[in-house]
Amino acid sequence: VELAQKTGVPCRAFVLNTPFELAQQLNVVREVKTNGQRPKVPNVAMFGARKNFAIPTTSEGFAEIREINFIPLFPEQDMSPEDAHVFHTPKPTQGQGQGKVNSPKPMYSA
Repeated sequence: VELAQKTGVPCRAFVLNTPFELAQQLNVVREVKTNGQRPKVPNVAMFGARKNFAIPTTSEGFAEIREINFIPLFPEQDMSPEDAHVFHTPKPTQGQGQGKVNSPKPMYSA
């Protein structure tokens, strides 16, 4: 933010809204899907980040704050039955969804 202000460039913040329960789930999935090559973030770090996180504000110097809801939608060919179960998203049947999982609503409410 400071560098942007010094150079006269507007600085935007993007907040990826991810429910904590989903973040925990994705943390485990990352470790499992990589066969441990990418270990999960320790729970103490996850809970600490949640406790200390504050949504940025324009008073911090941001020209704009954009919030983006994280909704995992995957191409049908990339969605295994195991993935569908992990993300609580039904795998589409043949011809349904033009290659995308039909899930217009977030999986978890914030």
